[in-house]
Amino acid sequence: VNSPQGLVGEWGTGYTYILAGDGLYVNYHNNLLRVTVKVAAFQVRGLLPRTPSPWLSLQYGRAPADLWNKALDEMRVHLPRESYVAIRFVEGRYALDTRYSLQVRELSSVSYVPGPDTLVHLHSHANMSAFFSYTDEQDEQGLALHGVVGKVNETTPDHHLRVGVYGHFQDVAWPEVFG
Repeated sequence: VNSPQGLVGEWGTGYTYILAGDGLYVNYHNNLLRVTVKVAAFQVRGLLPRTPSPWLSLQYGRAPADLWNKALDEMRVHLPRESYVAIRFVEGRYALDTRYSLQVRELSSVSYVPGPDTLVHLHSHANMSAFFSYTDEQDEQGLALHGVVGKVNETTPDHHLRVGVYGHFQDVAWPEVFG
């Protein structure tokens, strides 16, 4: 509970819900990131609002911006099919991982089995706009950052990034993850 005296209560063994003056939040972390996401907005008199600061913390800092460009290059190679790339933390650094032998690329979908220590899951919508589909909503149920890239064939592709905490999502600005 986010009381006037500060946070009161015990942290959960999995994730922790925080009741605040402006709603309900969920907090969770793993070895790569710590996240606090609002799951419901409402007012509770007598409690302080929870303005998570920082609401997203990357354990090893932001991923290098050049990985974004390399991810785009990889997605362009597979046009007009959709594709998947991962940004993983491997051997003390972030790296682009495109070695998903179980990846199946189709014209309007891509299926894959994610690898361990993945910070960002990126998939393309090839020449369509970037949006999170119903399938994405069902697939992205763990704790991770998820990006979708559309209009990959254009000079400036369309893209969206969000963090998912077991079915609760919040948009993330690109500079919070890539720098």
